[in-house]
Amino acid sequence: MRWLDVTYGTKEDRRQWLKLHLMVGVKTNIVTSVEVTDGYAHDYPFFKGLVDRTANAGFQMKEVSEPDRSDQRSTL
Repeated sequence: MRWLDVTYGTKEDRRQWLKLHLMVGVKTNIVTSVEVTDGYAHDYPFFKGLVDRTANAGFQMKEVSEPDRSDQRSTL
């Protein structure tokens, strides 16, 4: 059973999904911050917190890619 099949209605399933939101270094592959939510949570409410916790942990970020949003307002 695939998550996409359940999400978009091609199959029915009673499983409860979890979603992992994370910050990871592109060059280092170090995971710097993590949030676990229910499987249907959007990414953007957690973005600023992930960035803040990464910065507070002492990691230097040169560039950060923000998750796609339908209204295109910045969360930072």
